[in-house]
Amino acid sequence: MSPAAEIANTNSKIQFIEQEIERLNHQRLALLSHLNTLQSSICTLPFDIVSEIFHVLVDDSVNPTRTVLQLSAVCTSWRAKALSMPRLWTSVCLDCCPRGYETHTDRSGLLMLCSANSGGLPLHITMLPPPYRVRCAGDVEDAEETIRELLVTRQHQLESLDLSNVDVALTPVIVKYAGAENASFPYLRKLKLGWNYSASSSWEGIFGQDHGAMPLFRNAPQLQELEIAYESGAVNSFLNLFPCSQLTVLHLDGVDAPSVFSILPECLQLVEFSFDTQVVSWTRHPHDFVPEGPLCLAYVEKFRWTVQYFRSQPTNDDENATRFVPTHISLPLLRELTWGGDLFSTEFHTTDLFASSLEAPLTKITIDKTLQCTESLLCTFNRVTELYLIEDDASMRTLELLTVTTDKNGSLLPHLRILDLTLSSSQSPIVASWKTILLLYSRRNAPVPPQLAPELDDISLKPYNPRSKHWKTFSRLEKFHLRTWGILINWENSNLNPYVEDMMDDALDHNFDHEPIENDHQWIIWKW
Repeated sequence: MSPAAEIANTNSKIQFIEQEIERLNHQRLALLSHLNTLQSSICTLPFDIVSEIFHVLVDDSVNPTRTVLQLSAVCTSWRAKALSMPRLWTSVCLDCCPRGYETHTDRSGLLMLCSANSGGLPLHITMLPPPYRVRCAGDVEDAEETIRELLVTRQHQLESLDLSNVDVALTPVIVKYAGAENASFPYLRKLKLGWNYSASSSWEGIFGQDHGAMPLFRNAPQLQELEIAYESGAVNSFLNLFPCSQLTVLHLDGVDAPSVFSILPECLQLVEFSFDTQVVSWTRHPHDFVPEGPLCLAYVEKFRWTVQYFRSQPTNDDENATRFVPTHISLPLLRELTWGGDLFSTEFHTTDLFASSLEAPLTKITIDKTLQCTESLLCTFNRVTELYLIEDDASMRTLELLTVTTDKNGSLLPHLRILDLTLSSSQSPIVASWKTILLLYSRRNAPVPPQLAPELDDISLKPYNPRSKHWKTFSRLEKFHLRTWGILINWENSNLNPYVEDMMDDALDHNFDHEPIENDHQWIIWKW
C-alpha cells in the first residue's frame, strides 16, 4: 500500500472514531439528563415518603446493613436522609468472612458505625455464615473478639442476637461471656444459638471442660424468644441453664426429647413452641421429668412437634416418648398444630390424642408427612378450617378421607376452607390426579358417591348450590394449593380438564398458575 493510501485509511479510521466519540457523548448527555430528572423527582419527595421507601428496602433485605450502606452512598442528599433515620441502622449483619475474602468487612468498625447512627435504639445483631465455610488463620480470633464486643461492650444495646451460624469452636467464648456474673442484657428479647458442625457432640466438646452449671443470660429480664439448633441431636442437659420460666417463644432443633421434657414444666408462659429432631436413640423416658397427670401449657397457641428416626424400626422408648406429647400435654388455647411424630404400630382412639385439648380453638393443622395416626388427628380436631398436608403414601388414604361423599358420616373436616396439599413421587400421576380432582370437586361443587372409582364418568358436573342442605353443613373450599414433588400431572391434556374448567368458571374470583420448576416440580394454586 502506498503512503498516500495509508494516510487516507488512517484518516478514515480517525473520522470513524471521532463520530463514535460524538455519538457516545450524546448518549452520555441523554443519560445524565434522565438521571437528573430522576434525582430531582426523588429529591422533591416529602421526607416521610422517602423514609418509608428506605425502611421497606432495608426491612425486606437479606442483609439490611449492606442495603443501608448502599443507600447512604448514592449521593450527599441520600446520605443525609439515611443518617437522619436511626431505625435504619439498628439491624446489623456482621459478615463472618475470612480475612482477605472479597466481602470481608471490619466487624468492629461496622458495629461502631451502626451504633453511632442508631440514636441509642437497641440493636438487632446477626452474624452471617462464612461463604463455603472457608477459613484462614486468625478468623476464629477475629470472631472471638467480635463476640466479646457483643456480649461485653455492647450487652446493654442488644435487643436481638443471632449467633446460630458461628463455628462450634466459639461456643466456649459465648458461654464465658454470657454466663459471667456481671453480664447484663436489659433489652435482650430474642436469642438464637446454633452450631452448624462440630468435632465433638459431647457436653465437654460443646461447652468446654470447665463450664460447670453456669447459667446463661441470667440477667436478661426481657428475654422472651429462644431458638437453639444443633445438628446431631446429641446435646443434653443444658437447656436448664437458660431462663426458661420467662420465655414465651421456644424453638428447638436437634435437641433430644428427654432434654425438652426436662424443661417444659418450667416453661409455663410459652405462647409458641416448636421441636424438630432426628433421633438415633432416646435412653430416658419423659415420665422421669414430668409429674403425674397432664402438663398444662396454658398459653400455647402454636405447637410444633416433628421427629425423624434413623432406624427403620423405632424402639418402644422412641414410641413412648412421641406418644407422651399428645397424651400427657394439655394445650387449652391451641390454635395452630404441626405434627410429624408417628405413633407407629400403636392404634389410638380419638380421645387418646390430645384428649385434654379437645376444646382448644384449633383452626390450623399441619401434618408434615403421612402418619399412621393421621386419621385420628383429623378426627380429633374435626373443626379445623386450614389443613396443610404432605401425602407421601402410595394409597393416598388421606385424600379419600377428605373427599366429601353423600355418606356424610365418612367425611372429615366439614368446616375446611383452606387446603395446602403436597404429593410426592410415590404416587401414580393418574391416580393422584383423579383423587385430587375428586377431593376438590367434592369440596367445591357437590358431594360424590362413597365408593371411589378410578374414573370420574359417573360423577356429574353439578353446579354449586349454596341453598342446598349439604352446604349448610359443610363449608366450601375457598383456597387450594397443590405442590407435587417428582411427579408431573398434565391437567390440560387429561379427561379431568372439564372438571377443572367447571370449577374455575364457577369461581367468582380465582387465580390459576401452572409453573413447572426444574422439570419435576409443579405448583398449582387455585384461589377463590
